[in-house]
Amino acid sequence: MGRASELTSLAIAALAALAPTAAFADPASVIVTVEQDLRFGRFAVPSGGSRTVTPAGAVITTGLLPFPGEPTGPARVTILFDRGNESRRSIDVLLQVMIVAPQNFVQGGITGTLSGLATDLAGAGGAGQTVTLTISGCQERRCSRSFNVGGRIDITRASSGGSVRVPLSATATILQVK
Repeated sequence: MGRASELTSLAIAALAALAPTAAFADPASVIVTVEQDLRFGRFAVPSGGSRTVTPAGAVITTGLLPFPGEPTGPARVTILFDRGNESRRSIDVLLQVMIVAPQNFVQGGITGTLSGLATDLAGAGGAGQTVTLTISGCQERRCSRSFNVGGRIDITRASSGGSVRVPLSATATILQVK
């Protein structure tokens, strides 16, 4: 066996090195980014009250004394779907999204309760509830869709004031790719 066996082994190794290797697809994934907190602005609380920020950015204030200059606005969430290195054919992605927010909070001398979360997505529920979201016609490797989240705070502490920003988090699960 000596030299002939070594040459045969080298020839097999050379052929194996030249043979094409199987390509593995990167798996599809989803990334959720909360780009903006839910911002209720700055206000004084004489005896209690509420403030609602809608997904469209409208502000409704009851029993609070708002201070100008502090921004108000809905939270902004972006869902990014990465299809991996699959083909670029047009696909529709069905996702299940859950928004999570603290119910009770204390910020800047203000004690309150967050309720009435709403999004500008059709059929969306509040915090802790799920909603389905479709990203239609995705042809790129990465496709995204953004939405706004509004809510209501009820302030229970009297004779105080401050600024309120409520951080939200969200998760998304891929239900179907078609």
